[in-house]
Amino acid sequence: MKNQNVVLYLSILIGLVLMSSGCNNLEFSSNWLDREITIDGSDAEWQGSLMSLKKGKMAWGVLNDEKYLYITCVLSDREIERQVMGLGLTVWLNANGGTDKTFGIHFPIGMQDGRRQMMQGLEGGSAFDEEQFFQQGTSEMEIVGPGKDERFKTLAPGTDGIEVQLRRTSGRLVYELKVPLSISPEHPFAINTKPGNEIGIGFEVTEPSMKERPDDMPNKGGRSQGGMSGGGKKSQGKGISHGGNNPPESLKLWASVTLASPNAGVIK
Repeated sequence: MKNQNVVLYLSILIGLVLMSSGCNNLEFSSNWLDREITIDGSDAEWQGSLMSLKKGKMAWGVLNDEKYLYITCVLSDREIERQVMGLGLTVWLNANGGTDKTFGIHFPIGMQDGRRQMMQGLEGGSAFDEEQFFQQGTSEMEIVGPGKDERFKTLAPGTDGIEVQLRRTSGRLVYELKVPLSISPEHPFAINTKPGNEIGIGFEVTEPSMKERPDDMPNKGGRSQGGMSGGGKKSQGKGISHGGNNPPESLKLWASVTLASPNAGVIK
């Protein structure tokens, strides 16, 4: 057990070094599932299996068993949270270990009709019922792929073995996802892989098009749709920016992850 813990800590340390270097394409191994994970938007069951990103403002963990992949992402940066809640988040799962966007889980879907209110409300806190907006934004999920232009929308927390949940707690946004590894009659939506294989995992928030931008949100030229120069503070990372010459930057992160095998027990 002592040697296993040493290997685990060394793997996490290597991951931290890669992440602190600013690299967006990471390589590491999953943990074999050694605990019960409930997809409820809590990271309490993930302690000891999280790796920090973006100077500690983001962390994530990956576990798997013979049937499912489990992912969590913990955000403690309001800029990134605004982006996730306002624009939506897609977690891409590539069975070949690459970055092709063939199969993904789109959740939350985003506030298509209330982005400006969402941005202003998170800034000021009193413009609207934030909790109601949060509930509306997390009531549906969308399965993207695996076929071209295939999209299947359903109610959260999911269907056919896919479960996803998002919760705000203690100033953090906690995302949890469970996806079947193998396609079967019981699980028509799956990654199409098995333990021991390498897969690609991507987190992506799509930058809004000019048509979708609120009037007070800066465009690529650093000016708002209404013609006023963008002001305010500069973004502290991958998030919605309100700076004049600092347009919003989408959150994009990819990793090549080797799934654990039954005899692995811990990260290799």
